[in-house]
Amino acid sequence: MKVAFGSALLSALALQQATATFGSPGRGHCSDSEKYRLDWNGLALGPFSSFKNFGFSGFVRKDFSFWDFFGRGKPENKRVIEAKVTKGRGFSPSISKRGGFFVKEFKVSVDVETDLEITYRSADGSKCKEVSRCKPQGTVIKNKRCGGAVSVDFGLSSSVKIDFTFISIHHIDFDCDRDDDDDDDDDDDDDDDDDDDDDDDDDDDDDDDDDDHHHHYSTRPANYPTDTYP
Repeated sequence: MKVAFGSALLSALALQQATATFGSPGRGHCSDSEKYRLDWNGLALGPFSSFKNFGFSGFVRKDFSFWDFFGRGKPENKRVIEAKVTKGRGFSPSISKRGGFFVKEFKVSVDVETDLEITYRSADGSKCKEVSRCKPQGTVIKNKRCGGAVSVDFGLSSSVKIDFTFISIHHIDFDCDRDDDDDDDDDDDDDDDDDDDDDDDDDDDDDDDDDDHHHHYSTRPANYPTDTYP
């Protein structure tokens, strides 16, 4: 009984420490590349280590095709970055940026439905972890409690039965302190333009939702040998 209580207390203290260090997700100062969705457009196929001021470790840029659940229509190509994720303290694929960044959400898919563990690391070495259930047909992982980080690692939760799987990241959205959001001197025309942009964004979100409901993603490597991955 004392052991269980001690473990629960240590877990609570660890969570409190991580939360105190990182705070809640919020808007930070972003570079131009972070003000909009990072979706791998312009990134060449194959292994890579940097893209738009970000560092990448363990990822491969690839295309893959998907069909809808009913087998109708032709396959469509989608740009993703893919990595092998494992359980335990082995190699973990990561994304980093000097000066830090604020993640709003990731759009990911995995080979098999499983629990993915994402670790946000701050400049002082402290960590904030979140575990999310991910599916082959795609999952949006929102950053609910971890704020800015200098790097983000991806792995499997220690509770899952599998030892590894492949993760595909479709895009990353950031929380940014945009100048146009804080400018109170914008005229009515700018406000109208913003409204139009919001409508367009809503349409894009609806399209993403349609993809989630009507398509099946496959993240199994096809274009590269397994020794491409760590």
